[in-house]
Amino acid sequence: GLVDPGFFIDTMHPTVEGHQLIAREIARRVCASGLLGEDAWDEARFDEALVGAQKDAAATGLLEMQRLLFVAKSFQRAGDHQQAVPYLEQAVERAPGFAAAYAALGISLAAVDREDEAIEAWLKAARLDPEDPYVALNLGLAFKKRRRKDEALRWLEEAAARRPEWAVPQLTLASVRLELGDLAGAERAAAVAMRLDPENARAALIPVRALALRGDRPASIEAARRVHRRFPGAVEAVELLAVLHADSGNSREAIELLERSLSASENPQLRSLLQDLRASEKTGSRQAP
Repeated sequence: GLVDPGFFIDTMHPTVEGHQLIAREIARRVCASGLLGEDAWDEARFDEALVGAQKDAAATGLLEMQRLLFVAKSFQRAGDHQQAVPYLEQAVERAPGFAAAYAALGISLAAVDREDEAIEAWLKAARLDPEDPYVALNLGLAFKKRRRKDEALRWLEEAAARRPEWAVPQLTLASVRLELGDLAGAERAAAVAMRLDPENARAALIPVRALALRGDRPASIEAARRVHRRFPGAVEAVELLAVLHADSGNSREAIELLERSLSASENPQLRSLLQDLRASEKTGSRQAP
């Protein structure tokens, strides 16, 4: 909350109430420390600023935008993106040159299924701050969801270049390249993702999918078995191995694999696949994954 013009406290607490309690105590101690000069602790003033009720007569557009952004982020932390959107829309109107406001607006718009508007907000944020890796990653993920693969590749590559230590851009790049038929590129990106996050089962499955798409069914089944043994709780590993068995004409083994997995832990995705396999067991093989 605002303690003094331009001074903010962000506790990252998941609830608005918790954030307010923690921020109030931090603000009191900051004032007591003398870090704000002659400013003394004023609980009434702090509470007014915290809920966004006070407007400084001399406030600049940027300061008012920051107040709006703070209120919006309180709603975002509480998971209430519907409430956050109008504050963020006011924030970008008040300070249209502030990239962080557009970036935050994109997050809340995407959360309430206004995805085209979210992409537009993130593109504005990217124009204002071309170095923000989070915006690049969000654009890459959004374009992938929209199946706009070339645009997804562009933004995911930018995110990966700006934050080479992040596994998510590499993993998503691998997935997009797999969909585009660039199997070698998908395998390279997956290898980087696995190096960054060795416990990521999705990354480990990318080379298996590439083998299957090359038509090497025996090798892909053996590779899927290795991944399943390494990540026995990974739903995607069970699903892919079952599909590969079914596509090889071995629906019975696929069904038994799914039944064993479901006996240990129920999963709607695997249950649906099991029902599908049982229904199609007599009608021929499934399509390749």
